[in-house]
Parts: sequence; structure tokens; C-alpha cells
Amino acid sequence: MTLVGDALDIGPRLCGNVYLNADGLSRGDSELMSQPPIKLSTLPQQDRSSHSAFALNVPAVARWLEQLPRANTGATTRALFNAVVELNRVQMPAARRLQLLDRLIPVWQDVRDRLQRQHLGKGGLLAAQPRQVARLLESMTTSITSGYTLVALHSRTETVRDRLESRSQIARAVSGALASQRYNLLLASLFYQTPRAGFWKSVHDLYLLAQDQGVELERIELEGRTFTVWDLYLSCLLFAAAGLNQLHQRDLDGLYRRMPGWACHVDLAPGVPERCLLAVNPAEDAGPVYRDKCVSTSMRWLGLDVRELVKALENELELPTLPAERTLLLHLTETWGQAQSRSFMRIDSRETLLVSIGLDATHRHVAGDEDFDGLTPSGEIASLAQDTGNPFVDGRTERQQRSRDIWDSVYDPGAVSAEAVTQIDVHVRDHQMTKTAPEPLPPHYRVETINASPRGYCLRWPKDADAPLHSGEVIGVRREKGGDQWMVGVIRWVRMAAGKPEVGIELLSASALPYLARVAGQNARQRVLMLPAMKAIGQPAMLLTPRVQWADRQKVMLLRHDEQVLVVLTKQVDSRSGFNQFEFRQVEHVREASAMVSADEPSFEGLWERL
Repeated sequence: MTLVGDALDIGPRLCGNVYLNADGLSRGDSELMSQPPIKLSTLPQQDRSSHSAFALNVPAVARWLEQLPRANTGATTRALFNAVVELNRVQMPAARRLQLLDRLIPVWQDVRDRLQRQHLGKGGLLAAQPRQVARLLESMTTSITSGYTLVALHSRTETVRDRLESRSQIARAVSGALASQRYNLLLASLFYQTPRAGFWKSVHDLYLLAQDQGVELERIELEGRTFTVWDLYLSCLLFAAAGLNQLHQRDLDGLYRRMPGWACHVDLAPGVPERCLLAVNPAEDAGPVYRDKCVSTSMRWLGLDVRELVKALENELELPTLPAERTLLLHLTETWGQAQSRSFMRIDSRETLLVSIGLDATHRHVAGDEDFDGLTPSGEIASLAQDTGNPFVDGRTERQQRSRDIWDSVYDPGAVSAEAVTQIDVHVRDHQMTKTAPEPLPPHYRVETINASPRGYCLRWPKDADAPLHSGEVIGVRREKGGDQWMVGVIRWVRMAAGKPEVGIELLSASALPYLARVAGQNARQRVLMLPAMKAIGQPAMLLTPRVQWADRQKVMLLRHDEQVLVVLTKQVDSRSGFNQFEFRQVEHVREASAMVSADEPSFEGLWERL
């Protein structure tokens, strides 16, 4: 049978507690108008009777897979891609096609995951190779979707003596197709893009087909886990409505994997009642939107009731969680808890800004390119040089530092001479006392504004300036003309428009002070930014710190030139993928610290903390 752009005339379906027809209308409304058939996405013609790479049976496919050069990812990917594309053009019974796909897909998933780890979600959005890899993955995944869709359509139309077997094939095929489309949704989100035209119509139609056959709740094993068509469909809707352009790329894969398990907490309701925050129209090629963005609340629309899910996520926040997981959960409860809207009116703006990305880069620009030694008090540098925690700096070998035991006789007692230890000692101390060559100043980018508000900008990123654009990163902003001071903000969202990234930034402060900081009891220094207090709105001074190793109630020594400030982090007010933001309380402020500590006098700095 040849199917090209097949149309399915699906009858009434159960959705929640209401039967719906193909237009999403209740039975009473459906009598008032015609019911056009649901049109699935255009599928390839089956114009071949055999496959050029293998015979059309499972053992032949298994032998072919064993001969693939698995160590050569490129060659294996090409072979799998060509095999699936050709398979979609071969005429065969639905059951046979499903068997062959089920044998090919696990190998493809292994290659797919390898390509994703190596190439996606690491660099800028405009790099050529990651985009080419993403297009390849999308093409392959779309071909797999077509193959599973052919199985579902043929299973519905073929004469099968065992009706139960036909329904099972449809459930497995629709699940495989939705799982593939779900991965395409992830690929688009990794580049902050919307899915291609026809994506959402295909997703809706696949779900409606399963619902028409009554198999949407049948459990199917996929990728080592058990799903239903309902789980996969709802996970597509929830994922698209999760504010993806406000998340860092590394958060997207974790969210993608967790999403099907949350579908049991969501309900679909015809007509978008007041209790539903989100809504979707299955008759359109569009994903979910907030309820207030609906064109109408007719029975064509379905509401997503996510209240139970939000409550479950809030309960999870009460448990001990990793910082990154907590940040993601807070974002989801905000996104699904209430409709998001702008706080300020934006006006068109055409201005050139200089922009730095990341906490370290912004710190360097705010500090006028001062390096670590330039910001560190001289007394602090001296104490670092006197650190004898390195066993190579201590004048004794490890065996000399402990009492000898019988195992020492196994080793050559002359293996390390006193002269060698002395040479190491001198080399390490010279390295500690020598000021290393300063690192080059991180790049900044010339960016044009699209619009502006009192709290931020919308930027059009230049196509030839590939930069690590991620939501949640610290960003420094300075006007090219008439601007001598760096403002500090955060990337709120990123999206692709006509092949160019657009970036929404929120300004956190019109100025900042650069400090080095170390947690009490540790020697490691890290770059932090102090944001001055804004008394007009009652906001105290804040510290922006790196993402890890910083927490409430920590004592932190802030270092800047010959100034030392001991503070306590009192409250974490924000946590993003690129930084933490804390309120703090000053404990002690010492100036000219180097003049107060003599190199010949003992330092009690660490003792106060222990007392």
C-alpha cells in the first residue's frame, strides 16, 4: 500500500471526562458542523520492494548491524541514516516494519547520544559544526518518526485477524513516533529555536490517532523505561511550556529526561476552564500558550491543569536538593504557577553596547583588567608564599616525615636525594613569588539594541560574533558612546530569530565593585562582584559569586588592593546557572592590612575563625 499525505477520519475520542471529535468539539457541538479528517504529515511513497543493504527480516538486520564500524561514528551514522530513509520507501506489512525499526533504533540511539555529548550544548549558538550535527540528528529522527507513523497507519488499515495485536502495534508505533518528535523538540531547544513548521500538527495528530484506537494509556517500553502515549504527548506540551529560552542549555537535557514522569500530575480539560493556566489547540500547528493568550476558549481548545504538578514540585523543593536542581525546580514552579508578563514597557531603541559574558569576564572588565595579584593585598600574597602545605616544599621526604616501617625496605632509599628535594623546593618557591604573565583581557562584543526598558535591553546579536550565550549567565554592559562604567546584568532569555540570536538581559546594577574572595578556612581565591545598595527601593548591597562552593552562613574574606572585609553571607536571593546572588553582613573591615601584619610576626587570621 502507498500512503502519501494520508488523511485519517477519526471519530469521537475521550479526553478527560468529555468525548471530543476531530475538531475538539463536544458531541453536541459536532452535530452543527462538518468534521474534516485529521491530516497527518506527508509521508514518503513506498515505491520499493526490497532494501539494498539487508534482507527484510530481523536476522539479516542484526548481521548488518554487527558489521557496522562502530568505532567510526561518522561512517556508522551515515549507514544508519541511509538505511532508515530507504526502509521508509519499502513496501512491507506493518508488523515487519515495526520489527526492523525496533532492531535499528537502539543502535541509532547510542550513536545519537554520542553525537549529542560531543557536539551539542557546549559552545556558541552560531558555530557551524554543532548546527550541522543538529540538522543531521533532526533529519534522522524525522525519518524514524515517518517510519513509525507508517506502522500506525498500516496497522489501522490492514486486515488483521487479531484485533488486539493491531492495537498493540499502533500503541508501540505512536509511542516510538512521539518519542522521536520529543527528541526533535529537545534539539530545537538546545539552539533556542522553535520547532519546524508541521511539528506540532504531527504531534497532535499522533496522539489523536492513539486516542481514537483507545491505546493512549497502554504501557510501552522505550529506551529502558516504560511510557504511555499520554505520558509522551503531555511531556511534549509541558516541555514546550517550561520557559526553555530562560534555561541554560545544560538544564534542558535533564528536564527532557524527567518530563514524562510528571505527566500523571497533569490533566487536559476541554474549553480551557479558569483552573487551567495553559492551553493548546490540537487542530493547529502550534504548541501550548498561557490561557490569556488564547484566541478563544471554545471547545476546540484544551486546557492544561498543572496545579497538582506545581504542588508536587513545591513539595520536592522542601527536600534537600543539589543547587542546580533547586534552581530548575524554582524556575518551573514560577513558570507553571502563574502567567509570566513584563514588568516594564519596552520602547524601540537603536544603540551600540559593549558586552562581556560570564562572571569572570565581567569582573575583569569592571576591574579595569587587574589580575589576581593586582587585587590581592600584599600581606595576603606573602602568606600564600609561606604556605608549607606542599610536601615538595617541606624539607623532608614523606618517609622522613613519618616513622619508618618494614615496607620502607621495599623501596630504594636513595631514590630521592636531598639535593633533588632542595631543587624542587627552590623551584616551587620561585614560582610562588614570581608574578605570572597576565592573562589576556576576555573579549567584549559590539551589539545593537532592539528595544530597552528601565530594567534591561533586548539585543540583536551579530551573526559573525559567536559567543557562549546561555540563559542565567552574568553579563557586563557598557555604552560605546559616552559610557565609561560597566553595568552588570543577567541573560534572562535567548531565542533565534531569522538565524540570528536575540538576547533579553535584565540589569542588576548600574555599577559594581570587583573583589577577590575566599571562604574562611580556605586559600582558594575567586572573583566576585559587589553590587551597591539601592536605597530608593530598599535593596541592600549584594554579592555575585560563582555557582559552586558558596552557601548561606559562610564567612567570606573580601580582598581588594590593601583592603580586607570579613562578611557573612546571610541570605541567598537568587541562583542561576552562571552565578549565585547573596545578601551579606559585614563583620570586620580592615584597611592597610599589609602594614598591620609583619612578615616576622605570627598571623592569627585563621585562629579567630576556629575560636
